[in-house]
Amino acid sequence: MVLLMQVLSGARDWRGLLQEAQRVLAANGAIVVGKTATPENGIDAQLKQQLASILEEMGVSMHEPQKSRKQSRAWLEARATRRTHVTAAAWKTGRTPAEFLARRRTGARFAALPPTVQDEALQKLATWGQAEFGSLDQSFTEEHRFELDVFEIGA
Repeated sequence: MVLLMQVLSGARDWRGLLQEAQRVLAANGAIVVGKTATPENGIDAQLKQQLASILEEMGVSMHEPQKSRKQSRAWLEARATRRTHVTAAAWKTGRTPAEFLARRRTGARFAALPPTVQDEALQKLATWGQAEFGSLDQSFTEEHRFELDVFEIGA
């Protein structure tokens, strides 16, 4: 079994990663992909989408994690003899726009941007968030899940 937890959406070379996983996999083994699933219209999702728009307007190109995840899943499904989906855990959590802004600065790809670009983008996002949610400290309760997809790969 090869475990890939929280890596496919961030992998620039997802194809190379999966080919290596398949190479080291024992005959009739499984590749298990795990990820945290958050609400599609949750606070983080809304802020991520708005930040992507802001960066695009600024002429900054960013990695598209959803695209990588979708392509890598299609690659795995094409090779799997069976796929099983499991929700391993579910929990409710409070989220605020202010917490998102603080976490975003430490994200690897965002942190690699020039500090002036980071500052400008986050300031624009804070202004948008204030207008959209009324307060950056407004707390929203969301349900999050940790999901596993088990792809059984034949010999």
